[in-house]
Amino acid sequence: MRFRLPRPQGMHIELEQTPGRIETFYGKSGGADMTTVPNPEVIRNYFANVKIELLAARYSERLREDWGRNGIRTSYNRLYFFIGGEGWLNIDGELYYPRPGQMFILPAEAPLTFATVSANSFNKHWCHFQAKVGDFHLFKLLKLPYCIQVADMDYMKRLFERLEQAYRESGDIAAPLKFKSIFLEILTYYVEHTPPQSVRLSPSPVNNREYQILKYIEEHLGESLTLERLASAFNYNPNYFIRYFKSLFHISPNQYIVKTRIEKAKKLLLSSDCSLERISETVGMERVYFSKVFKQLTTFSPSEYRSKNNMKLYKV
Repeated sequence: MRFRLPRPQGMHIELEQTPGRIETFYGKSGGADMTTVPNPEVIRNYFANVKIELLAARYSERLREDWGRNGIRTSYNRLYFFIGGEGWLNIDGELYYPRPGQMFILPAEAPLTFATVSANSFNKHWCHFQAKVGDFHLFKLLKLPYCIQVADMDYMKRLFERLEQAYRESGDIAAPLKFKSIFLEILTYYVEHTPPQSVRLSPSPVNNREYQILKYIEEHLGESLTLERLASAFNYNPNYFIRYFKSLFHISPNQYIVKTRIEKAKKLLLSSDCSLERISETVGMERVYFSKVFKQLTTFSPSEYRSKNNMKLYKV
């Protein structure tokens, strides 16, 4: 049922002080209980493995005056880009009066209430989408601000128009690729215009365990990291640990350890004058094996990598 929800009362003074957003009487700050992650590897992993599915994408001009919902929860995410009009949104206890040029992510399963406040209802581009990492909703694992201000409205309008066209042409064989490329450009803009300190992991048990596993590997990278040692450190059976690790990171524990060791070695090659023997020891690899794997992953030997990249630094 669609209905008119009354304008929340007693908020207009705070609205003038904080354009576009009001902290509500629910008392939620949106960030007080989040887990700050010093190492962004977990967040990068989420972005690398997120699966996107478009459910709908349209432009709505002058929404119905009785547009609104009260306390709903949906199984999909909503992305709103406001062009004009007035109304309000309450996202998990945070109240907003959207303004032109503001873009909102309304996460799946978050309690939502929204409505118009007058005949001057919203004009907005919008899409509904799924964003999952494995079986988990991306925005239940990762916390971003619900709103950003778009500086270049024409640029964002063009992106949404292309997104809406890709949705209309869903019968086109390349439509899924078009949608994903356009949507990821929009999502990239959203993340890049979010203050880094406000991109955080949610305090879910999955995130806590995931971070602890990566932290353990990082802290013991120079030691022998066998599957049995890792599984034992977290009280898992080795076979189960392999499946669990791959469900989280889409890579085996051994592949991740090797990749992390080579990445650390690359940094040491460029930031220090340590010998190759010292570097291979620091990252927990035997010297000959280290050189072999390094070349397989980078196409350069460690010495070539150091020489080529140091030359680039000198030229700059």
